[in-house]
Amino acid sequence: MIGVQLFEMYRVSVIVPYYNNADTIHRCVRSIFEQEPDSKFQIVEVIVIDDGSSIPCPAFEDRSYSNTVLKLVRKPNGGAASARNYGLDRVDSPDFVAFLDADDAWYPEKTRLMIGEMLANNAAIAGSLSVSHTFYRSDPSQNTILVRFWDQLKTNRFLTSTTIIDVRGMEIDEIHFPEDQWYAEEGDVFLKILHGKKGILVNQVLIDYSSGKAAFGQAGASAKLWKMQAGEIRNYYRVCKRGHMSFCLLPPFLVYSFLKYIRRVLITQLKRENKRA
Repeated sequence: MIGVQLFEMYRVSVIVPYYNNADTIHRCVRSIFEQEPDSKFQIVEVIVIDDGSSIPCPAFEDRSYSNTVLKLVRKPNGGAASARNYGLDRVDSPDFVAFLDADDAWYPEKTRLMIGEMLANNAAIAGSLSVSHTFYRSDPSQNTILVRFWDQLKTNRFLTSTTIIDVRGMEIDEIHFPEDQWYAEEGDVFLKILHGKKGILVNQVLIDYSSGKAAFGQAGASAKLWKMQAGEIRNYYRVCKRGHMSFCLLPPFLVYSFLKYIRRVLITQLKRENKRA
């Protein structure tokens, strides 16, 4: 069992998977240390996991900045899911776990605003908008957007680097990522958490996401549209096997997923044509 509150302030652990991100890792970690302080929580540790990089993660000069412990661990390459799980297995009794990829950076107010909204809304998971991900913004006067299980099942609302999870009372394997899946694997975790619970999106841009990389159609894993599609389908099957959705509902969700895939392909092709123009 994790997430037993031992101190007056909530304990936050941050997990950063690293793979050949030498140019951005210091910016990433610095953005964690520069989070605005708050009386409700303390970031107690940052765990950077070097996932068998050919460009090893550089050593950090300051390993005990403020009251936060910075840990650098190395493991054989196994993918982002494996790296995040490796970090999860080494957290020190947190109340909240946050994830940040090594090529992303948080805005200074991110943790303060998000944990405050999570506590106010009794949310098990929270995400935010990012520089290039404002597609869920609705009424700007809304502080948060409610996310339920069925909302998440239709479309992934969360970017992993924006995500904070309230792990109080949870078992560690409840937030383990499927290591046999390299694309859309985070969606399975979010669906497990949201079954019987609620999540929120903080209706603000609070992260610089890979210097503006789009959700699909550009560099990195998000450019592999078909593999992302296959990952989403696997998530649907896992949901059914857990008994969280009837297998009778699987066919319409597969059709819906395929239509989303066609749309992504068309948008990607249109972007490429516009670039050539």
